[in-house]
Formats: sequence, structure tokens, C-alpha cells
Amino acid sequence: MIVSKVGRADHHDKSSVTHTVSAAELFEDATQRSAKVLEVSTTKTKRRKHRQASVLDGSFVHTLTADDRLEYQGQIIGVEGDMIICRMFDWVTGYNVRIKPLPKALVFSDRCVIYESREAWLYAAEEYQKRREAAERLAARR
Repeated sequence: MIVSKVGRADHHDKSSVTHTVSAAELFEDATQRSAKVLEVSTTKTKRRKHRQASVLDGSFVHTLTADDRLEYQGQIIGVEGDMIICRMFDWVTGYNVRIKPLPKALVFSDRCVIYESREAWLYAAEEYQKRREAAERLAARR
């Protein structure tokens, strides 16, 4: 079976030229491309296997200061040894600003709150902000 595809002879010539390619050549070309994709995919998988998946992956966190103020907000993206790797978000814009390793001791302490969903995490931040503003208004009245 013969398959035709259209291409240009060179970039100056605007006319089309028909190249005839056998089905075997197309199959060989597709097989080579598939092998390259598989090779890249396998390499990425091998790199990922070095890091163990954690039940915390994807969870959201708030860390608290010693006086119970929100310090950091982020999402857990992995665990490496004694550190939990978090994607941190800016308080004002909500943009991802950096990746920050947090010690497991901090994350599993009473200075950190872990949320299962983004919605719960956002709700907690809003409620904290409301309580903080109310406390500031009350303090200003005194």
C-alpha cells in the first residue's frame, strides 16, 4: 500500500510537492517516535521512583507563629527524609511564590494545621482573617 503526503520542496518554493512513502516506512517512523516517547516516559518514571509517595501529598497547610498567627500557607508536594516539601503561596495574590522544605517536626506539631481539601484550607484562612479583623476593631475601641 502506498501513502502520499504533501510537503514543500524548499522554503523558497511555494508550490507543493507530493512525496510517496510506503506504509512500511510510515510504520517504522511511527515506531521510532513511540520508542522515543517511551524512553522519555520511562526516564521520568525512574526519577520519580526515588521519592516515596505520601498520604500527605496534595494536602494544604497553614503554619502558625508562637502567638497563633498564620505564618505560611502552602500545599504539600512531597516528603524527602525528615523534610516535607511544600509549594508556598503569597498571602496577597495567592500565587505560588516558592518551594519550601518544612521539618516534619513542625508539620506534625500544634503549630501546623493540615487540610484535606483546598476549600477547607481557604475557608479556614477566611475565618482566621475575620477573627483577626474583629479583634483589631475591638482593640481600637478600647
